[in-house]
Amino acid sequence: MKHLNRFILSVAVLAALASCDRTDPYRGGDVFASGDGAFATFDFTNALTIREDAGTYQVPVRVLGKHGSFSVTVSAADGTAINGKDFSIQEPANGVLQFESADTLKYVVLSITRGIIGDFVDPGYKTFNLSLDSSTGGVDLGAVRKASARINDSDHPLADIIGSWTASANDYFSGDVTWTMSLLPKEGDFTKLIVDGITSSFVDGIDPDGNYDYSIPCTVTGEEGHRLMIFTLGREMKTPVNGNILSLWEFNGSGINNSGDLVFTQQGDGSFTSDQGYGIGYPTDSNSVSLYDLLNPQTFRMVKQ
Repeated sequence: MKHLNRFILSVAVLAALASCDRTDPYRGGDVFASGDGAFATFDFTNALTIREDAGTYQVPVRVLGKHGSFSVTVSAADGTAINGKDFSIQEPANGVLQFESADTLKYVVLSITRGIIGDFVDPGYKTFNLSLDSSTGGVDLGAVRKASARINDSDHPLADIIGSWTASANDYFSGDVTWTMSLLPKEGDFTKLIVDGITSSFVDGIDPDGNYDYSIPCTVTGEEGHRLMIFTLGREMKTPVNGNILSLWEFNGSGINNSGDLVFTQQGDGSFTSDQGYGIGYPTDSNSVSLYDLLNPQTFRMVKQ
């Protein structure tokens, strides 16, 4: 095991992920660390994952700061999912979300069309995009104004766990953290998933146009309700940060290791937990590792949204 001589908490990743928009400090919920002036934003920081049999799906749009009456224009752009065939914007029907002075949260309501039951086609999902296009009343648009969405095929062999999960853990550096982790189908292999948001610092959507890929694949074993998610430690992420190639590390409370497996185990209530701690980082000089997140052992849990 490679012991850590010193913990280096690098903040470079946040600069790499964020644009220069003044609303970038927004990270979801009621956190508002921006300057003066109200802004409207999608209230999430990663890709939307929607089940094909969802019927309807609500996408939150939040306004932060003092404001009067104003409106936000919403639109959808086809990908492999076609507007009017695979999905449609149910509300607002005219594409305009109207906020009054007391409103802090509104929803774009999507209608999702269920395909033929039992008909599964690789890769098991269709994609489209949502965007906040314009606003009135002196309210700006925030940094999270574009959203990528996947409609996941409900007939996929791992459909029971594909989707968005609320993850929580105790972070070595910053205490208790909560974030969204997305489990996505892997094209060509029904035993594997792609995990987006393996830690709280690595979620898509902060700069939707940046083409960052910090996802990690995992192998899934076991039957529905008794799944294991197995990650290979040391596997490199696709996108470097400041030229450094990041990988997954295990943490036992005193040292770190980047060989072997990290395992998430499904519990009787459907949640996943892990006895292992883990983080994302890269080796440096002097037998040390620079880490962006380091989660303490026996604290990780994720619950289906």
